[in-house]
Amino acid sequence: MADFTTYAAALRARLIAEFTALPLYWPNDDRTPTLEAAPNGFVYSEIEVRDEEPASLGPNGQRLHRDYGEFRIYVYVPRGSLAGTAEGYAEQIRAAFKVPDVPDVVFTRRTIGAGQASDNDVGRFWAVPVILQFYANRTE
Repeated sequence: MADFTTYAAALRARLIAEFTALPLYWPNDDRTPTLEAAPNGFVYSEIEVRDEEPASLGPNGQRLHRDYGEFRIYVYVPRGSLAGTAEGYAEQIRAAFKVPDVPDVVFTRRTIGAGQASDNDVGRFWAVPVILQFYANRTE
């Protein structure tokens, strides 16, 4: 059974392997996404454990726990792009996670959220979120 570090790495690896249309950025990345660095847009993602619970009884080191989490992936495209541009990328990402082949992770929901404008010091973007809800088991 995996711990958070292991399944977070597996989720990121799946995104890297399956989605190559835009540059990928991560929390605490030493790179800053800009329109100059990513003129067609970019993807930013983050993983969070939102809840956990014991799933079985047993002695220390043999108790099964279940983490419930979200892998949030934001697709940013330049403002003025057609709305379908970001949505098309979002659908490609969602499709990459439809099969249960990320080790130790079971997806319970794969949604695409509404887009919204994002204006900041690195550019003017339109962002669409892909939200993958999952659970993963681990032993404690």
